[in-house]
Amino acid sequence: MQFAKVQKKIFDRSGVKVKSENGRCYFSHGGMTLRFFVDKDGECSNYYIIRDGDQDDLMTDYFAGSFYQNITQCLDRMAPKKEERMPKGTYVCFKPTKKNIRWRRDGLRGIVVEVNKNYGEYWVVMTTDGKKHTYCTIRDIGEIK
Repeated sequence: MQFAKVQKKIFDRSGVKVKSENGRCYFSHGGMTLRFFVDKDGECSNYYIIRDGDQDDLMTDYFAGSFYQNITQCLDRMAPKKEERMPKGTYVCFKPTKKNIRWRRDGLRGIVVEVNKNYGEYWVVMTTDGKKHTYCTIRDIGEIK
């Protein structure tokens, strides 16, 4: 992705400007620092997040931080979006997808009891019969208004 687009995306999500020195760029937000490189053509790569105060230890082969594929993954980690699609207590209905039909839950209604954002966005839904359905994605459920 081009540096101008990355810079705009970072500013829109966090309100912080990116600092740049000789092709190395970084910005800090929420106790973490994002570092990445910009090549001659303006392409960004090697997105790397490290917590503030954390350091590498080469004697023990410990490297602080983690690498990410793209800027969106980094921003989801550092500055998550404010609004949730379906917060706790939302009344939802299972859509008639192949997965829901196979699990015999298409058309069931329930309430969101937990929102999990560790590895993507998943919901735990409790249906009217008292059964909990875990790992429900946005493709599986829809909000009833």
